[in-house]
Amino acid sequence: MALIERDAVPLWPLVRLCHHRWGPAVVAALWETRGAKFVTLSRRLGVSPESLSRTLSGLDQLGLVMRNPGYGHPMRPEYLLAPDGETAGPAVRDLVQRVGRLGLEDALGRKWSVPVLAAAGLGAARFGDYRGLLPGVTARALSQALRTLESADLVERCVVDDSPPRSEHRLVRRGRGLASSAVRAAEALALILED
Repeated sequence: MALIERDAVPLWPLVRLCHHRWGPAVVAALWETRGAKFVTLSRRLGVSPESLSRTLSGLDQLGLVMRNPGYGHPMRPEYLLAPDGETAGPAVRDLVQRVGRLGLEDALGRKWSVPVLAAAGLGAARFGDYRGLLPGVTARALSQALRTLESADLVERCVVDDSPPRSEHRLVRRGRGLASSAVRAAEALALILED
């Protein structure tokens, strides 16, 4: 698989969405319900109020969610997707549903797992390919994400007999559909988020 040009599908918007573990799940839940009270969202997702509060704040800064301006009590706020969140919602929901169907919420709930999977979907194989596609990823975080994806049977590590030998991480069949969903989410987010 040939590596897609670096700027063809920027992955930084997906990195920002996944910065908080619950970011994709919150966007998907709000898209499905067309809005939810804080406590309802916390219970539905099984997330602590503190973590949900941080996630909603981060998503608000991205312009993906907002408080419902015409409803609710200040002590019991309701949240909606902002117009940009409505645009990205279907692609993010598809990604979250695929992750759920495969039972990979824990593995892919880590900050870099989904962006690294999307990079694999864009044809990244060598460590440098991944680093080039993922702004801000450290070598340690990338190594951990690749190990996580490998243990989830989404990518495989292959040693290429070359001089010097090198390793590559490539998608396996099980990971292809999920990677394409991650790329679609990145594309949808890239249309609305500014660099």
